[in-house]
Amino acid sequence: MSSIITLEQTHMDLLIKHKVYLNSKGNYSSSWLKIGKPYNTTGKALIEPYSGIFVGPRLGSVGSFSYTKSYFPPQDLKIGRYCAIAENVKIMGSSHPVDRLSMSGFCYSRAAPFGIFEKDISIDFPKKPPGLKINFAFATIGNDVWIGEGVLLKRGVTIGNGAVIAARSVVTKDVPPYAVVAGSPAVIKKYRFSDDLIENLLSSEWWKYKYTDFKGLDFLNPEIFVSQLEELKVKGVIASLEDSAIDLHHEFRKISTPSTQSSITDYQNPINLGILINKKDS
Repeated sequence: MSSIITLEQTHMDLLIKHKVYLNSKGNYSSSWLKIGKPYNTTGKALIEPYSGIFVGPRLGSVGSFSYTKSYFPPQDLKIGRYCAIAENVKIMGSSHPVDRLSMSGFCYSRAAPFGIFEKDISIDFPKKPPGLKINFAFATIGNDVWIGEGVLLKRGVTIGNGAVIAARSVVTKDVPPYAVVAGSPAVIKKYRFSDDLIENLLSSEWWKYKYTDFKGLDFLNPEIFVSQLEELKVKGVIASLEDSAIDLHHEFRKISTPSTQSSITDYQNPINLGILINKKDS
C-alpha cells in the first residue's frame, strides 16, 4: 500500500467525524488540506478528538484540546493535551559530523550536488553515514504547554507538563515541568508555581480529564483546584478521558481507492516536493 494518496471527500469526512480541526473556525471549506491534491501519509499521525492542526502540509500527533499554528513533520514530534503552540515554531535541522575532515555531505550523501557530480565524472565515491542518533530523535511536548512564536526546538527534547517557552527562544535541552524558559539558548527564568504545588499538579494529572468536568471547581486558583479535584476522584464522580487517538495516516490509506494511491516516483515534479518528501519537510 502506497504512502502517497490523493485526498478525497472520504478523508475529509473522517477528519470531521474524529473532530480534528484545520482552522480556528472549525470549518473545512477554507482549510489548508485540499481535496484532489496528493498527500503523503508516511509517519504516524496519532490524533485525539477535539484537537486543532491549523498549518500543513501534513497532519501530526496532537492530543485533545490542543492546537498548533505551526507545522511539525509527524516523525519529529508529539504534542500532548491542552497545549497552545504559536506560529513559526520549528524543529532544528539535521546535525553534521564535526569529527571528520569536513562536515560537507560529500562523505555521506549522494544527494545533489554530490551524487550528480560523481555520476557526471563516473566515479563511485565511498560514503559513510554519520550515524548521528540526534537526527532521528523524537521530541515530546507534554500537556498544558505554551510555546511562543518563532521558537526553535532541538531534536529529541522533552518539554515538561505546564512549561512555558518564550517567543524566539532556542531550546537546546529538556525543559522541566512548569518551568518558564527564554533566550538563546533557553534558560529557566522561573517556575510558574511553588515546588509543592507543582508536585501536586503533576500528581493530579488533571489533563487526563475533560475540562467540562471542572465546572464548579476553582480553576483560577490551582492550589484549591487540586484539592477539589482529589475530592471528586475519591467520591468516584469523575472519570478520566480515555486515550482515543487514532493514526489518521493509517486510516487515510485504508479508505483510499487504489486509483488514488501512487508511489513517490509518480510525483517527482519539483512543485510537489514540498508535499511529498517526508524525511525533512519544509
